[in-house]
Amino acid sequence: MEYNDDQRLHLEFVENTITRLGGNSFNLKGWCITIVAAFLAIYADKGNPIFLYVAIAPTVLFWILDAKYLRAERQYRRLYSDLTTGNNLKISKYSMDASKYIDGNCKFLKIMFWSWSITLLYVVIIVILISLGLLTDWIFPTVPTV
Repeated sequence: MEYNDDQRLHLEFVENTITRLGGNSFNLKGWCITIVAAFLAIYADKGNPIFLYVAIAPTVLFWILDAKYLRAERQYRRLYSDLTTGNNLKISKYSMDASKYIDGNCKFLKIMFWSWSITLLYVVIIVILISLGLLTDWIFPTVPTV
């Protein structure tokens, strides 16, 4: 299929948006791991499991943000697909509106809990934090005073 300059530029705009959303998702994962590592360091120093449980809150927040970015990325991928397959009769020139793609694999909760690329990471982090919190007495045994 041949594209004119306007169509190529429109496709480039959508491609750049998809790339930026993927980069943001990657950065969120990095920030989450960094913050959790900081809480783990504090926990290792103090031995207080409250730091592990506090680390769950930012993990869940990053999980929600990551799901939001993945949802937007999928919506723009569907917009791109419609632009390239000829289903673009109702898409106005240079439109970046991907909000109509909210069905199927673009539902937020489905992405949050069933997308292996994000669910696996955040569930593993939360399970590790809870497990370490529950095993605190074994990791940092209290010495009885005489």
